[in-house]
Amino acid sequence: MLFTYKELSDIAKLMLRRKIFKSREDYRNYTQFVGLFRHIEEDLPIFIYNGYSYKCSFCGVGGFTARGLYLHIIRKHMDELIAIIEDRIERNTKLSREIPSRWEKIAFI
Repeated sequence: MLFTYKELSDIAKLMLRRKIFKSREDYRNYTQFVGLFRHIEEDLPIFIYNGYSYKCSFCGVGGFTARGLYLHIIRKHMDELIAIIEDRIERNTKLSREIPSRWEKIAFI
């Protein structure tokens, strides 16, 4: 496990703010993982936008404003969101360890 629960919670909140509010906040404390976090953030199935309101994709409850959806997900689905993020971080870091770099390929030739 690369991150503690508190760090994952902070990362999840930042991803939510970036995704829901189109925030330009950056991952300042995690500069070496910026690319990974942005990749995970793009694929997170957090909400469905119906033109005037948001619908939670975890439980299907709808009629939220952007702020209401943010608070709903933090209060009701934070553990689920952290589990998804943690799983994707582990999967991506595992893949990067399994794929040999260009120099490792050359060394075996």
